[in-house]
Amino acid sequence: MAAIFAKSFARIFYRNCINLGVPAIMVPDLDSFGIVEGAEIEVDLGAGRVQAGDKTYKFVPLSDDILALIENGGVFSLYRK
Repeated sequence: MAAIFAKSFARIFYRNCINLGVPAIMVPDLDSFGIVEGAEIEVDLGAGRVQAGDKTYKFVPLSDDILALIENGGVFSLYRK
């Protein structure tokens, strides 16, 4: 699964990502992560954890409602079900 990490998002962009089932994760201290673009990482959205090689980084976990939308492929997929 792909995810978008950024220091901040415009509200409408963030909401559109979630509605489409794309995790958008705000990390104000993203520069301190030291993860380069395109690197393979493991992300635990519920626990708020990123594993990159032997390093673990924390972020604010996503709510259960947002996780449900993402797991179901977004609001349109959920509506169809």
